[in-house]
Amino acid sequence: NDLFGQRFSEPLPGFDVKTPEQIAEHLISFERNPKLLADMGHKSRAYATQFLSPQSMAQQLLDKWEICNV
Repeated sequence: NDLFGQRFSEPLPGFDVKTPEQIAEHLISFERNPKLLADMGHKSRAYATQFLSPQSMAQQLLDKWEICNV
């Protein structure tokens, strides 16, 4: 998320885990409440559409190009 945070105005949606125990905790919570995973899927899709789509990436490149060639 550090990489995405530097580049985009919003943090990358996801589950920040670092240990096997944290992974297990998340998997158990998804099993108990599948809506959590579905909600994160919707947030991730919206993020990808807004920031990572080909159109968005092309616009970002054009914006950088304009800044460099002013």
